[in-house]
Amino acid sequence: MSVRKNLALAGELVFEARAKLKTARLLARHADFAPACFYAQQAAENALKGVLIALDVPYARMHHLDQLLEAIPQTDRRALVPVRDRILELDKMYLPTRYPDALGGRAPSKVFTGREAKSAIAVAAQIAARAARILLRERLKERAATAKSAGRPAVPRKQ
Repeated sequence: MSVRKNLALAGELVFEARAKLKTARLLARHADFAPACFYAQQAAENALKGVLIALDVPYARMHHLDQLLEAIPQTDRRALVPVRDRILELDKMYLPTRYPDALGGRAPSKVFTGREAKSAIAVAAQIAARAARILLRERLKERAATAKSAGRPAVPRKQ
């Protein structure tokens, strides 16, 4: 896959992360905390996968946020390390937010709280924002490389 296609797909994943965050916020406003937590986890997953694709890092199909984080090269992982413990919290929301048997037979809608939803949404938003910054940097690098190979400046000069 070309760099341009990787960046386009990465952009779509980061866009989808933001869409899932919007859904999570709406669900939380309506006290649907379990699905709000799940959508926050999905937003973080999309954002991390967007970073991996933008950086052209192969990864196995999975839903483990911590493993996705570990696949990101160290130089870019540093931007996400401050929220690593919170990523682990989000990681735990993939199954229990949807399946009663993952909670000992209790309905997720009876177990997850507004505080958990608020926290999940906040960390997913941080991850999505950091992913967007990495994607922007990669787009700028690709634009500069394309301009250089075409013999023109990366940024158009003012006249």
